[in-house]
Amino acid sequence: MAEVKWIKLLTEMFDDEKIKLIEAVPEADMILVIWIKLLTLAGKKNMNGYIFLTENIPYTDEMLATLFNRPINTIRLALETFKNFGMINYNGEGQIKITNWEKHQNIEGLERIKELNKKRATDYRKRLMAVGGNNYLEHYQEVYQRDKGKCVYCGSIKDLCLDHLIPLIKGGDNEADNLALACKPCNAGKSGKLIEDTNYHFINDKTSEQYESVKKRLKITHNITQNHALRLDQIRLEEHKKDVVCVSPVETVETVDNSSKEKEKLLKKEMLDLVSGCFKESFLDGLFKKYPVDRIEKYFEELKYLENIRNPVGWLVTALKNDLDKGG
Repeated sequence: MAEVKWIKLLTEMFDDEKIKLIEAVPEADMILVIWIKLLTLAGKKNMNGYIFLTENIPYTDEMLATLFNRPINTIRLALETFKNFGMINYNGEGQIKITNWEKHQNIEGLERIKELNKKRATDYRKRLMAVGGNNYLEHYQEVYQRDKGKCVYCGSIKDLCLDHLIPLIKGGDNEADNLALACKPCNAGKSGKLIEDTNYHFINDKTSEQYESVKKRLKITHNITQNHALRLDQIRLEEHKKDVVCVSPVETVETVDNSSKEKEKLLKKEMLDLVSGCFKESFLDGLFKKYPVDRIEKYFEELKYLENIRNPVGWLVTALKNDLDKGG
């Protein structure tokens, strides 16, 4: 399994009876550091709390002393303390297991993410096979030369890959004119959307002309997604507000406010339903107080299309914070 990038530490950790007893021993600080290191190592292994070098080779005291950069006698004292307090145990192969691992990792949420990622990957492979599988990779050199070795969205020359201008999910195919160079961040950000439904744009007119040509060839005429339509509805609502504000300003403000609240309510429900166990209602309440609904919607839409995101909460918060810092 791939390692996870986060573990849970409760704010009440130092109120725990076992931790208080550990704090009473002379080597308390060192033992507690080793405990945190064990938890992070278990997270990296991501094997339901088990810690081992390989499935056939358990960690020895000497190995852990090297990994944790601590004296071997301190490692042995810590492990014996954890074992006596029931914080760890050993299986028949000598592998260490963190007891009550679910306290430190959102197991249900992780499994839900894995299921979603697996489903997205399966759906993508089906769409890929329907249009000829991975044969689009044979166009790489041609596309690389045509796009002059630069991402068509930001101009980067690093971490380049092929992007479908019209995504497969929107009716695209694997022909060279539907492919363009994109750096991996832009490719992941645009994901399965048309460029009209993102904040991306082409850095040169040639790619824009190519895009319009492909749309005509594939007969992509209706390209306004539901989210794009919602944004248009918001614009229309604002225009309506300007028209009627002189007649009934209070009523108009209430209408806009109610519409925003309804949108927030629906978006919250979708976030809770889609990634059950990861987003908590209390967390979302705080998130919607801090950030505008349309920004949360934008980055949540991107998150839905990203694969192998092990910490969706962290990804979303980071994206929103960066957006706010940029004044977006």
